[in-house]
Amino acid sequence: MLFAGLLLDFKTINLILVKKFLFTLYIIIATVLFTAAQKAEVTPDGFFIKNKPISKTTTPSELRDLLGIPDRVFSLTNIIWSYDKSGIYIYLNPADSSIKHISFDLVKHEQKFSPLKPFNGIFILHKTTTGRYTSLAKLMKMKSLRFEENPVWLNPAYTGNVKLYFEFDDNKKLLRSIGVALVFKSNPE
Repeated sequence: MLFAGLLLDFKTINLILVKKFLFTLYIIIATVLFTAAQKAEVTPDGFFIKNKPISKTTTPSELRDLLGIPDRVFSLTNIIWSYDKSGIYIYLNPADSSIKHISFDLVKHEQKFSPLKPFNGIFILHKTTTGRYTSLAKLMKMKSLRFEENPVWLNPAYTGNVKLYFEFDDNKKLLRSIGVALVFKSNPE
């Protein structure tokens, strides 16, 4: 009887060790996947992707070095680079190839140039993680954002020298995409 009790205790101990090992493995994998995801951030100092500053002077080749080769390229009114796996697309000026706009699709859009999958990274706006469930009301409470009055369907806002575009669902409660314009204007007062 004593032997059976010890055997049960060894099985219980082994089960606990296996559970701890699996949990540790899960944390390691989640950390690796999280750090491999795209990170976009707007701070008082500007706009960053993967902690690298992106500005009006950033070249398309520098952006390609940072994000990789686009999955698809479209030549329409603008040149559009689509990153299907990461949910990002970039508008380039066809005249001089300068970066005009970077969009982070939080849901799949219907345009043919829209990435095939939603944005799989994190977007941080002045230390606040901003995502699909960020409402317009929440963004409007951020003192660092200055929204333009009477938007048509996008909600443009300025912060420092960065112009952002927020596209919401009809109820303005679910964020569909975040755009960052690299044709900087001063923050209107």
